[in-house]
Amino acid sequence: NSKKYIWLSSVFIAINPINIVLSITLWKDILYTILVLLCSLMFLKIGKAKTQFYSKKYNIILLPIVFTLPYLVRWNGLFILLGCFFFLYLLFPEKRRINATLFLSAIILVAITKGLLTNIFQVSKSELLKYLVPIHQMGYFIHSDVQFNNSEIEFLNKISPTDTDWYYECGAEIASPWRDDFWEFDREFLIENGDRFLNLWINKVINNPLSLLNHYKCSTRYIWHPYAFMESKMQLKTVPREIDKTSGFRTYDGIRWIPYSNDHKIESDSKLPQLVKPMTTYIKSSMFIWKPAIFLYLVFFILFWQLYKKKYNAFLFTYLPIIAHTLGLALVTISPEFRYQYPVVFFCQLVIISCFIPIQNKIVR
Repeated sequence: NSKKYIWLSSVFIAINPINIVLSITLWKDILYTILVLLCSLMFLKIGKAKTQFYSKKYNIILLPIVFTLPYLVRWNGLFILLGCFFFLYLLFPEKRRINATLFLSAIILVAITKGLLTNIFQVSKSELLKYLVPIHQMGYFIHSDVQFNNSEIEFLNKISPTDTDWYYECGAEIASPWRDDFWEFDREFLIENGDRFLNLWINKVINNPLSLLNHYKCSTRYIWHPYAFMESKMQLKTVPREIDKTSGFRTYDGIRWIPYSNDHKIESDSKLPQLVKPMTTYIKSSMFIWKPAIFLYLVFFILFWQLYKKKYNAFLFTYLPIIAHTLGLALVTISPEFRYQYPVVFFCQLVIISCFIPIQNKIVR
């Protein structure tokens, strides 16, 4: 009987438009999704072995490497790293010393790869990246009723005129390290006075927690609201939607449908061009039921259902990296797109299969 449900799940995965699009997309989000799922599989192994997991040397070697990899691909992967070790700290109090050692190993690995190796191979890094979230939230503080004194306004005006509210939109990136046409702001001045800017941002965050929550209520809605459409007016001004003359389709939710020529003049060459239009039509017409928030709710519904039925099996451990990913994304999201929640979408499909293949190991504290 379980094979029947596995086949049904396979069909479900095959017809999911998100999989159809992203399975042939060369984005780091795809690699990031794979690595997050790898963390979930590591937790499955931990859930089955419990404290015996730490008795094998190769497990000790692999664990910090696996938990570090998402952070090496996407910077919000830091929450996977921190979250996974936090959950280990809670689950196995008797192993806190060894987990602390493994966490230190992971930090050293990050320092070597993101510090030493990037310098050796002269990997370019934007100094603006660390200011993206503070800039976004400062834009909200300027836009809302948060109070600034004259000195603070004078300082912020040197970064960008505050009478525009820094073109704040909760669901759109208002600054980018790669583009100059979003809005007028002095990058060099910001970087040179970065400490002062960050101190001002921290001060406003501490003194205006309710305003920050209002910002998050809006900026995270693509994560929790199935039909929240977040489109940037600034992006529509600066990056007009391209309409392909062959199919007549526009960019949809951040995806530009083939055929098109990219910035490097590389044109798509479909081997089944007759399927491009019907497949695009199917994807666009059915996307309303494939929203990431729907998958998120389904994941948690199944989790609570398993807990209600007291199915305390090893598979419950696999939810932990997904929880860490979602909470981390909510904290740093500045430009919501469904590809950022692809780990949740793909994991949800595994969750559905797990309902029909129970793992009998019970959690032992």
